[in-house]
Amino acid sequence: TNRFGKRLFELFFKSYTEKLWGVPTTEIRAEWAAQRIKGLSFFSAAKAAFFGNKGNKVKSLISEFHYPRFGPGQMWDAMTAAIEEQGGEVRTGARYEAERTAGRARLASTAGLRRLDLDDGLALVFETHETVRTALEELLRAERTADPAGIAAEAAAFSELLGGDNDLVATLYLDVADPVALAEQLAELPGIAAAVSLGIGVDRVPATPEMADGVSGAFALRFPLEAAQRSALLDGAAVTVAVDHPGCRARVTLGVEQVRAIAVDLRR
Repeated sequence: TNRFGKRLFELFFKSYTEKLWGVPTTEIRAEWAAQRIKGLSFFSAAKAAFFGNKGNKVKSLISEFHYPRFGPGQMWDAMTAAIEEQGGEVRTGARYEAERTAGRARLASTAGLRRLDLDDGLALVFETHETVRTALEELLRAERTADPAGIAAEAAAFSELLGGDNDLVATLYLDVADPVALAEQLAELPGIAAAVSLGIGVDRVPATPEMADGVSGAFALRFPLEAAQRSALLDGAAVTVAVDHPGCRARVTLGVEQVRAIAVDLRR
């Protein structure tokens, strides 16, 4: 702040320095900085900006370093290309905003097909790669998350909701708004997640509970299908969802459109 002023320090030097060295500026001593950046002044910086750095006199402890020819954006372009080559997709904030309305409308059109009302307040909602990805993107958008570490942590948590190539995943939950009533109903249905199964023709696939939230009453389920079961489902076999629990017994047969909606990832 002595050389450049408090405002310029707060607008540029503070965030840049902390990002570069990983140390709060309040903990960086002037002697420490002088060892790493020598002879820097507002006059020399302005002179270099307007007239060029004649003689290539760099105020640094090193004489050269590698830097992308067209700026750091080249690194993100290369990373995007590598992800897309492996079948992935990268959508920036601007691109996501442009596609957001259409994407939400597309998911809304299948929401009723992916939801099954099993019993009084008990519902099962099948998830897809698109629903999980959209939920992650909406969370990051709402929280304005830009920190790479924060994004990676959220992505890792959401990725646990996705199954393998032969899996169907769903969320079982109690649609009860009152917290007291929800707690009472949960107490009456211990182990309810493990009582759910998926019927494909004559086969039954027990649900594998992945995660549970005892407070909200939501349970992440996975239905691991064998190759023959997957083929039978895609070929039009009858599909049912059943709950066999002392406190709840239900059976729902899915229609053709419902099967198509929940099996969208299996068709890839």
